[in-house]
Amino acid sequence: MRCTRNWSFCLAFLAFVLLTGLVTSGPSYSADKPIEFSFATSLPVQYPITQGLDAWGKEVEKRTGGRVKITYFHASSLADAVQAYDAVVNGICDIAMTFPANNRGRFPLTEALELPGLGGNALLVTHVHNDWVQKMKPKELDDTHFLYAVSNMPGVIYSTKPFRTLEDLKGSRIRCSGMTCKTVELLGAVPVAMPKPDVYDALQKGIVDGASGTPNELKYWRMTEVTKYTTYHAETGYLATGFVVMNKAKWNSLTPDLKKIIDEVNTDWQDHMAKILNAVEQEGVEYGKAKGHIFLMLSPEEAARWTKAVEPMYQDYVKRMSAKGLPGKEALAYREQLHAKYRKIYQPVLKF
Repeated sequence: MRCTRNWSFCLAFLAFVLLTGLVTSGPSYSADKPIEFSFATSLPVQYPITQGLDAWGKEVEKRTGGRVKITYFHASSLADAVQAYDAVVNGICDIAMTFPANNRGRFPLTEALELPGLGGNALLVTHVHNDWVQKMKPKELDDTHFLYAVSNMPGVIYSTKPFRTLEDLKGSRIRCSGMTCKTVELLGAVPVAMPKPDVYDALQKGIVDGASGTPNELKYWRMTEVTKYTTYHAETGYLATGFVVMNKAKWNSLTPDLKKIIDEVNTDWQDHMAKILNAVEQEGVEYGKAKGHIFLMLSPEEAARWTKAVEPMYQDYVKRMSAKGLPGKEALAYREQLHAKYRKIYQPVLKF
């Protein structure tokens, strides 16, 4: 349009074009049509951890003023624990809670996070794991966008027979996942890898004698029905981390302001989820006691034997990473640096 005769009309028309979005420098989002993302987990709907993940989505929706909406698919209804990561990569879901331990060998550098030895507080472990990922930026996660990690405190072995010594463990079949299988092996037991939803039946049928896990499972996975004992030793306890990851293209499609808001929620949610985990583990202990479950603590001498038994895991990790051209030595050193920092802040919290 030529505007040589009526400048006021031209200016009014240009303002109309800009306001209605006919001319735009980037994507625009309508307030009445939110951006919708699907979130897949393998966890049961009623699980407190699941409810914490749901609350993350509600908080994102709140802080974005309704511009982002998260729809959840729990209990493996969209992708199970093994499939979750690839489901995000391939766009089957937009976001997922994935457990590297369920894809052993797929995430080699992050195995540093599953090595035993971190203190008995989910706040400590969660901060170590999140800080570690943010600095190390493992290339094995490059095909997704990392949001945040959810990590339990060191776990336990619940079992059908008592484990008070290494001799008691010798030859026993223990369910495990990820690096915990190596821990189980070094303690003299027979590792049996399997997803958590299969553990109840395996214990009930005598396929395994015990399972590595956390105390909350005594209640929320009904383990008191199929076990009688729980052995706790933080220094060799089961460690697992759940990564909340997002499809990379979907993340890149967001505007900078939305990315900033979600990043802020992610930071806040580290403590939020860790506090849920601390509370739910103590809840599991109290539930176990009420059901007559027997909790076994190692003597100081026996605890030292268990700790010494798993020491080869650290050297083995560095050696394996070096063979793959990965910075295993640096990864482990940074984990220990973070552990030294956070154990001064977060003390063990479980009371038996």
